[in-house]
Amino acid sequence: MLGRAPSAIITDDDKVMAKAIVEVLPNTTHRLCLLHILQKFPKHLAYVYNKFPDFQKDFRHCIHETITTDEFEQEWALIVVKYDLGENTWLQNLYSRRDKWVPAYLRSTFCADMSTTQRSESMNKFFKDYVHSSTMVSDFVHQYEKAIDARYFKEKEKDVWTKSIGVIMKTPFKIAEEAAMVYTRKSFMIFQDELFNSVRYQARKLYLIGETKTYGVTVHGKETPLYHVILEGSGEHATFTCHMWEFMGIFCRHIL
Repeated sequence: MLGRAPSAIITDDDKVMAKAIVEVLPNTTHRLCLLHILQKFPKHLAYVYNKFPDFQKDFRHCIHETITTDEFEQEWALIVVKYDLGENTWLQNLYSRRDKWVPAYLRSTFCADMSTTQRSESMNKFFKDYVHSSTMVSDFVHQYEKAIDARYFKEKEKDVWTKSIGVIMKTPFKIAEEAAMVYTRKSFMIFQDELFNSVRYQARKLYLIGETKTYGVTVHGKETPLYHVILEGSGEHATFTCHMWEFMGIFCRHIL
């Protein structure tokens, strides 16, 4: 990768692979494929699924809907007590490694909104259309170049489509027009949804330390959940507890 280690890597839950990544890529954030982790739950907690119909709903909300680590910890603790899972060693082991698979713990590292290995698996499928186990070495380079050209052509098609076809604006804000010129259509739709929903939120200044201002952001009329937005200096640098910018490269409704 141009002589640089990746900022993050997503793999299956494999001890040998985890050890190798620590040794070879010590500064890379190692994530476990969330899909593969979730697929193990029905097997290891079958009795819970059978006995408690609401478990799956509560569990998925805990994993997918919590934004901050505090929110996750609170919901996880409630689930462990509610479904009497405190003595489950498999779950305890998984919880001890929560920083490698729970989305709330991984949002500060850019992953283009990916939490599974499906993207790399789809790339494997893509290349299998051009090269196979029986492909001769002499043909490999030629076929590989054909695959890259095909991929490049599709990306150019999307670029042309993005620039030539207008979008329906949900808001009259100038920032939406500017974002439409920068983002791909798919990314812009996510941004526009965040911008549209930002009007539901209110911000109040909590405290000021030097030139750093901290604001609390909540839905109008509600006290919780409370998200923090920190502005440093003249406001050119901002951080927020949901870490959507760091994780996806898109501004969230809390800062907008």
